[in-house]
Amino acid sequence: MQTYNGYANYETWLVAVWIDNDQGSIDFWVDVAKHHYNIAEDTKHFTKREEAIISFSGDMAEWYGDNVPEYSDDIGGLWSDMLHAALGSVDWYELAAKYMEQALENVEV
Repeated sequence: MQTYNGYANYETWLVAVWIDNDQGSIDFWVDVAKHHYNIAEDTKHFTKREEAIISFSGDMAEWYGDNVPEYSDDIGGLWSDMLHAALGSVDWYELAAKYMEQALENVEV
């Protein structure tokens, strides 16, 4: 499997770069990760941490999908499809795991 700068692919790396270059974004996603961890519970198949990452990754994907600039619909066609395809290629679980790790650095788990 081909990776990009230690991430699953270019799209995943790119989202991480944009988050990591803005302290406000890091703080936001670490806080969201903490929230998901605090409400998660162990299940038959997953640990509390795994459940938190799964739900957190879904929220990340939804947030970015919901916050695509409005003008992307105006340009339509190829460009809009390319933008949505790129977001669909992001490994949201990988990113959620990364920010969950940061959120839990000083927490007893």
